[in-house]
Amino acid sequence: VYKRQGGYVAGYFHSYNELPASNSGSNEAEIYYLDADPADLLSSSGLQNGMSTTAHEFQHMIHYNYDQNEETFVNEGLSMIAEVVCGFNMREQTSYANETNIYLFEWRGDDNVAVLSDYSRAALFTLYIKEQIGGDILKQIVQNTSNGIYGYNSALSKVTPSTSLRFDDIVQNWFLANIVGDT
Repeated sequence: VYKRQGGYVAGYFHSYNELPASNSGSNEAEIYYLDADPADLLSSSGLQNGMSTTAHEFQHMIHYNYDQNEETFVNEGLSMIAEVVCGFNMREQTSYANETNIYLFEWRGDDNVAVLSDYSRAALFTLYIKEQIGGDILKQIVQNTSNGIYGYNSALSKVTPSTSLRFDDIVQNWFLANIVGDT
């Protein structure tokens, strides 16, 4: 029961449910969990949050189908942008600006405050890639079995329309765009 203080998990997908039923506890099914407390699914804002979370978690399920070992930064960035692609507002835009001196792929899962800036960094980087390369890059990253930088480079080599940009180019451009405040 949510005590109306601190953070909460709005929903999640757990890959363990996808494993064969012979694994103790597996449901052998695609399942995602949506928290209805404190979310009020009868209110407009609660419903919007629930639908946004659904888009986020469905991306995780789709990505798991193609690549079960993706780096958390890449996977969460894609899930954050899945919300935007589905028409919901982008969350966690400002947390990254308060903590920019963190390794790009760092993911600190235990500290709620740090996690918000990790989500922010992943969302902003993924949005930047989508805006610079086009929407096909999202599909190419999801469907690619290479991970991290290798996955980005492989996806960039297959994107339509084609581009000569690679991860090193994108990340340098992204850092510069953040410094000067211009895309």
